[in-house]
This record gives sequence, C-alpha cells and structure tokens, in this order.
Amino acid sequence: MALPLPQEINQLIQLLNQGQFAAVIQRAQPLAAKHPREFVLHHLLALALDQSQQPAAAALAYEKALQLKPAMADLWFNLAIVYTQLGQAESAEQAYRRAIQIQPGFFEAHGNLGTLLQRQGRLDEAQACYQQGLRIQPQDARGHFNLGTVLRDKGQLQAAVESYQRAIALFANYTDAYNNLGETWRDMGDMTQAVHCYQQALQRNPQHAGANYNMGEFLYLAKRFEEAIPYFETSQLDDWQARMLVCLYRAERFEAFKQLRDSIAAQGPHTAPFVATLSTHYSINHHTPDPYRFCPDGLSFVYHRALPELAPGSPLLKELLHNIAEADIAERKQARLITG
Repeated sequence: MALPLPQEINQLIQLLNQGQFAAVIQRAQPLAAKHPREFVLHHLLALALDQSQQPAAAALAYEKALQLKPAMADLWFNLAIVYTQLGQAESAEQAYRRAIQIQPGFFEAHGNLGTLLQRQGRLDEAQACYQQGLRIQPQDARGHFNLGTVLRDKGQLQAAVESYQRAIALFANYTDAYNNLGETWRDMGDMTQAVHCYQQALQRNPQHAGANYNMGEFLYLAKRFEEAIPYFETSQLDDWQARMLVCLYRAERFEAFKQLRDSIAAQGPHTAPFVATLSTHYSINHHTPDPYRFCPDGLSFVYHRALPELAPGSPLLKELLHNIAEADIAERKQARLITG
C-alpha cells in the first residue's frame, strides 16, 4: 500500500541525509512523474542526481524545481555549478546572476561567477566579482585566494602576494594559497621566499602535486638532480616524467633511466620531443635500440615534388642564392661589430 505523500517525502529526506542517493533517485523519479507540481520531489531528486555525478539529469531536475519556485537562490547556484560541469558557460553565468539578483548578499555566488569569468579570460569582470564577494564577507579565505589568482593573471604580482597572505592569515593550512604564493614570489624573482612557501605547503600536505612539482623544478634548475627526483615522482604533474628522465640521466642513474624510458615508451603515444631527444641520446651512447619512436621516418614528411620556379638557372633561384650570400656577409660584418 502506497504511503501518503508527506510520509514519502520525509523518508526521501532521511535517505538523502544518509547518503543513499541511488535509493532517493529510484523512489523520487516515479513520485515526481506522478506529482509534477510537487516542488520538494524535484528538489530532492535534483540533489540526489547531483551527488551521484549525473549532471545532465540533475540539471533537468533543478530546472523543473525552479519552474515551480523560481525565487530559490540556492537552486540557481546549484544549477550554475551543474551547467559549469556540462561545459555550458553561458547558462552557468546566467544562473549565477539570477542567484545574485534574488540574494545580493550571496558571496559564494559572486565568487563562483568570478571563477567562471576568469576561465574565459574576462579578468576585470572576475576581479570585480571577487571584490564584491569580499565586501560582503571579508573573512572568506577562498575569496582572497581567488582574488590573488586573478591579480596574478593580470600581472599585479605584489597585490597578488598580499591577497594570498590574507587568505593564509584566515586559514593557516591553506596549502593551495602557500603554493600559489610561492609561485608568485618565483615570478617576482625571490626564490628564497618561493621555496619557503613550497615547503610550508608540503609540511601541511606532503602529497600536494603543485608544491611537489615546484620544489622539483627549483632543484632541477639548481642542478640538484638527485634531490629533485622524488618531488617530480610525487607530483605526477605536467611533464614530470620528462623531468625525471633528465634528472636520472644527469645523475648517471642509467638503469633507472632506462626503466622509466621503457615504461613511457610502452604506454605511448610517442609525441614528446624532449623525451625523444633523451631516449635517442641514451640509445646512441649505450648502443641499444631506441624504443621511443617519435619520428621514425622523417623523410616521409619532406615535400618531394619539384618546384618549376626553382629549376636550375631560374631567375627566382638566382635571386634567392644572391640574397643568402648577401645575408651571410651582413651577418659576418655584424658579428665583427658585436665582438669588437
């Protein structure tokens, strides 16, 4: 026997609070179809779908809920996040602005809108959003962090440093802020401060990918190759494998180099010029086959057809050869001037 709708809704709320999202979806979907004007059913279904990483279905449920109660700022905010996950930036922007229109003091919506705009390169608008959010809630560490990122993107490095420092003052274990602060000090040429910040981040989170990579890069550039290796390996960020190969090679750990090189080659695709250079260098010096087939047949990319305009004796060929000869003479003269 079916339960009364209020009782069904109470049970769905309990299941949602217990994290049983699949059960909520299973029970809420037929109920929402049967009671299409019942806002709470669409809301609960949207939340469960959202938590189950089903953004397309969650968006539809949020939209249906908002058709029934369009003045719900939290739902517009949630819908904007889902739209962002779906790559629908324009719809996400509209949803955030709708949330802010309904609830002007919604500082999280100002911040998220700023992040959305920053990703589109709309830096001035993003900065204005972050600053508005901070006027509403000046103790928001994430808001100061976000402001620091856009200031850095705009090249305002000292102002970015101050924003990151305020974020850390509000949240002492803000590892991302320490790492970004270190990167900004690096951009300003102060490697002592930069390394200190990376170390602060790693004290709080030894697995932080960005801080590990940045420490590895610092040691790599300082030619402290042995020390750099574990940082790159922990980071597994960007070109970490190529960096590790250089460190292993320069540290003369050739067996470890070969093992990593062969592992990279087995994974494919062979598209990294830097890895190809290292692999070829190793294979030539150690008289072994090169498994990294970056460009095994280079001549296949050469243009093989004749150009009549450059036939022997043609005016264009004579002009090109003359220009090359004159350029060579000019370069030699310039070289004598430069070197004195």
